Amino acid sequence: MDLESLVSLAQTNGASDLHLESGLPAALRIRGTLRTVGEPTPGKSMLEMARQLLGDDHWQHFLERRSYDMSKTIQGVRCRINVLQSSRGVGFAIRLLASFQATLEKLNLHPDLRKLVTPTNDVRSPVRVSLWAR
Repeated sequence: MDLESLVSLAQTNGASDLHLESGLPAALRIRGTLRTVGEPTPGKSMLEMARQLLGDDHWQHFLERRSYDMSKTIQGVRCRINVLQSSRGVGFAIRLLASFQATLEKLNLHPDLRKLVTPTNDVRSPVRVSLWAR
């Protein structure tokens, strides 16, 4: 299985994290519990996935430090990725980030806050003046 398929599988299952390590099946963190899925991933496949993901520019950095952190959108899912070197070989710790768009309504903030963030054309507005005075 490739990285794109594994991220898609994790999202479909409602996982917050995807853990991959050479010689072990993928592990999904669902509601705080790790669940393994599929067959163990061979070390060679993990190495190829890491090299493809990092590219030549960052591969040397990974080899020197044995770890590399990055963000990437995979299959439409925003991910925070740590590529790591463990005693088993190359591994991944991937956090699937929500595609949440924050709004005043969704954040359940006080409706009066809208007055502070809504642009006005009146330069003399007390709110605008107090914000500019800071």
